[in-house]
Amino acid sequence: WDKLAKVTFEGGLTLDKYALTRLFQGTPYLDSAVPFALEFEVVTNNYSATRIANTVVGYVGNLPASLTIPSTADAIGDRAFFGSSLEEVVIPGSVKTIDDYAFANCYDLVSLTIEDGVEEIYSGAFEDCESLIELVLPDSVEYLGEYAFSCCYDLASVTLGEGLTDIDEECFAECDTLREIRIPASVEYIGDYAFADNYNLVSVEFAEGACGLG
Repeated sequence: WDKLAKVTFEGGLTLDKYALTRLFQGTPYLDSAVPFALEFEVVTNNYSATRIANTVVGYVGNLPASLTIPSTADAIGDRAFFGSSLEEVVIPGSVKTIDDYAFANCYDLVSLTIEDGVEEIYSGAFEDCESLIELVLPDSVEYLGEYAFSCCYDLASVTLGEGLTDIDEECFAECDTLREIRIPASVEYIGDYAFADNYNLVSVEFAEGACGLG
C-alpha cells in the first residue's frame, strides 16, 4: 500500500460516500493523484454504472495544514473535515453548499477564505473552530444554518455579505471575542439566540431595511 499511486474503478462497484477516505487513508503516493474523496452515486438502468458526484467528503492520504478545495467541487459534504488539524482553508466559488459540521471541531483553523459563489452554509459547519480569527462572507452567501459559527471563541471580526437573508438559531453563539457586528439590509430572519452569550459584544448595527426595520 505504501507505493499505491493510482486506483481505477470499473463496472458497477458501489461505495458509500466515505469509502475512499476509509479505504485508502495513509497512502502518501495517492495524495497527488486523487487527493479528494468524492461521493459515489449509483445509476441504475439496463446497465450497472457508477457516477462520481462533485461533493467533497474527505481527503485521501495525509491531510496538509493548508487546504484549497478544488474548483471542480460544488459541495462539501457532512463532516467532511470534522475534527481535522487544518489551519488554513480556501473554499472556491464553485462550491455552492457547505454541509452540516463539514469543518466543525477544527480547533487549529486560523484562516478561512470563502470566495464569491458560495450560497449556503449549513448547521454547525464551522462550530468549535476555536482559533478562527476573522470571517468575511461574500455577497453570494444567502443562508447561515444553526450553530454555523458557534463557539468560535477567538472570532474577533465578522463581515456579513449584502446578499445574506437568513441567520439561523445560535449561529454566532458563544463567540466570546466578537465586539461588534453589522446586520445587512438583506437579512429577513434572525433565529433565537443567534448571538447569545457573546459577553464582549458591545455594538450591533442594523442596516436600514434589515429584518423589516427602517
